[in-house]
Amino acid sequence: MGGDAERECWELRSGAGVGPLRFGMSPAEVAKALLSPNRRGGLAARMRRRTSRMG
Repeated sequence: MGGDAERECWELRSGAGVGPLRFGMSPAEVAKALLSPNRRGGLAARMRRRTSRMG
């Protein structure tokens, strides 16, 4: 797992959500938010960095 410098800091908004996630989102919306290639610290970005280091 990467260091703290690679981790995205998510803001908690009481009653609304946390980071890119909002209460009431569908599973598809959550997946889209977490896998978005445009998010600097998103899962897709981390996977791209890891695979680029491997090959």
